[in-house]
Amino acid sequence: MHLRLILTSLCVWLFPLAAQETRSAIDGHVYDQLAAVVDGAKVLVTNLDTNTTVSLTTNHSGYYEAPLMLPGNYRISAAADGFKIAVRAGVVLSIGGRLSIDLKLDMGSVSETVTVTAESSLLDPASIEEGSLIDNKTLMELPVMGNNPTLLAKLLPGMQTDGVNNYLGLHSIAGGSAYNNAGGVGGNEWSIDGVPNNGGSRQAAYLPYSDAVAEFRIDTMGFDVTQGRGTGASVMAMTKAGSNRWHGTVTEQHWQQRVNATPYFSRQLYFKKIADARAAGK
Repeated sequence: MHLRLILTSLCVWLFPLAAQETRSAIDGHVYDQLAAVVDGAKVLVTNLDTNTTVSLTTNHSGYYEAPLMLPGNYRISAAADGFKIAVRAGVVLSIGGRLSIDLKLDMGSVSETVTVTAESSLLDPASIEEGSLIDNKTLMELPVMGNNPTLLAKLLPGMQTDGVNNYLGLHSIAGGSAYNNAGGVGGNEWSIDGVPNNGGSRQAAYLPYSDAVAEFRIDTMGFDVTQGRGTGASVMAMTKAGSNRWHGTVTEQHWQQRVNATPYFSRQLYFKKIADARAAGK
């Protein structure tokens, strides 16, 4: 009896710690020229940003799968005896995404290579989310108040906010969390690198600095079981993992309160006071 109570308590305490899965995956099949599957083909999935490689082998149906991959630029190759090496370049994997990439092997020597760098857009057949992906280039080129990238969620179709463009200082958690999906059903789910980032009162616990974020994804309907427990919007951020090249950035923000636009409702209140004064004959 006591053992059962202990196990039940552990389950209750561990359940809220379940993380959202923000990593990505690549899968597909390897075929020959006659569209027959190739069993036992060697598949290499290489992250070009970090020079890390995952080695896989296709099963009896020619299928391979590389789960739990970090977002970035990838190259995929497949090799088998009696076939040329097939290489697919230019593969870009986004946060929380899943790409299906099939490779075709041509008859020939394994010392020969067939490289494909331009094809039709890759499919993401497993995704059921509605939302948008914002990469670091877009993030750094857009004006972001207080260097809080999550505020860009307000610009996404299907999101609602109070409409007040007030000044937000650094780490202004309440103002930086003031948005929700249409209707405000349930609370939002925030995560950073797959770790829950939910604070109190349905607010984010931490606001990441814009330059530290590689990309982030906003799903307006977070009903996918891989994303968490909320029924509101899902905001998933992935920080920069580093690369094999030296690089650096500099950001600067300058505020001039006197050139800020007047908030919409303040302007309406001003016009109402003028109208009331005229009606009163003042």
